[in-house]
Amino acid sequence: MCTYIDTCVQDLANFAQDVNRIVESDKSTENQRTFGEACSDMLKFHIDILELMKNLKIIMNGPLFFQLLVYAVFIAMNLLQFDEMLKHFDFDILLNLNSLFTQLFFNYISCYYANNVTIKSFAAAEISYGMNWYVFPVNRQLLICLMVQRAQKPFYLKGYDIVDCSLTTFLNFIKTAVSFYLVFKQFGN
Repeated sequence: MCTYIDTCVQDLANFAQDVNRIVESDKSTENQRTFGEACSDMLKFHIDILELMKNLKIIMNGPLFFQLLVYAVFIAMNLLQFDEMLKHFDFDILLNLNSLFTQLFFNYISCYYANNVTIKSFAAAEISYGMNWYVFPVNRQLLICLMVQRAQKPFYLKGYDIVDCSLTTFLNFIKTAVSFYLVFKQFGN
């Protein structure tokens, strides 16, 4: 998912370079027609990237919310169980460790890629702004400004717009899980 968005943003960067090259090379009528087609294709591609991100957000809302909601309690309970198993060593402790690290790894990957999608959404705005849009004809300048304006709004993967999925959230949930673990341990004694 993130790799696809990364590829789309890279293609947008390549496309922007092509448009810049067309504008800088020649101002002939044929070149202006090519430029107009390239500019409108780039705008359509940019809109497609934004639609992809919007659809991705709709698809991932629920799973991210429940994954992150259950994550802190699961890790805390797993830590509590691990603590109890340390008192009398058993091979079940390896299953517990496997479960703990698998959950940590899975949630880290989810938060990492969600954070990467946010960074790539900002890159689309920077690419659009980095074009030599000020030398374009006025009607094309407006299109480029529209692209920049649309891409300025950050894109975040969130769980039902409550929980932001990012690396900061991942660290906060680890802190929360440790806090839950300490509370569970205190009440267990």
